[in-house]
Amino acid sequence: EQLELLNSFGPWLLSTNRVSTMKETLEAQQNTVAGKPYVDIKGTDINGNPVALSDYVGKGNYVLVDMWASWCGPCKREIPNLRKLHDLYKDKGLTVLGIYVWDEIKNLAPAIEKEGVVWSQIIDSNETATKLYGVQGIPCIMLIGPDGTILDRTNLRGENMQPTVEKFMFGK
Repeated sequence: EQLELLNSFGPWLLSTNRVSTMKETLEAQQNTVAGKPYVDIKGTDINGNPVALSDYVGKGNYVLVDMWASWCGPCKREIPNLRKLHDLYKDKGLTVLGIYVWDEIKNLAPAIEKEGVVWSQIIDSNETATKLYGVQGIPCIMLIGPDGTILDRTNLRGENMQPTVEKFMFGK
C-alpha cells in the first residue's frame, strides 16, 4: 500500500532524496519477503577474505541470518537465542550466519569475543545487505531454506525464534 501511494506521487516529489530512498527501501522489502528467493550479499570475513551469502545458502542447510552491529543493544540481546539454536542444530542442518552492518570493522573482533559469537560473519562495510533487503533497523534476523527461499524475516526475535526455526526445519 505504501509503495502504491508513493508511485502516485508526481515526478518532482518522486525525484526528492527522501521519497526516492523510501521507494527503494519499500521495493527492496517487497523483493525479499517470505517466499521470495534470497538476494546474494558479498563482503569479507573477519580475516579480510571475500565471502558471500551464497557461500552458505544452497549447501543443504537452513541458514539463519542475523544482521547486527556491536553497538546495538537489541542485537546483543538476541545473541543467546542465536547461540542456543547454533548449539542445538549446527549438526542437524542449521547454519547461523552473522552479517555485520552499520559498524566499524575494528569493533567486530572484540564484540564476537565479548558476546561469545562462534558462527561465521560477513562484514558488510558498504551497507549493501541493508539496502538489498530494505532493512531499517537491526537486528534483522531471517531464515533461508536449503533451496534459497526466504522462509521468515518477521517472527525471528526472542522467544519466537526457536519455535519458528523448528517449525520450518522439523515441522514442529
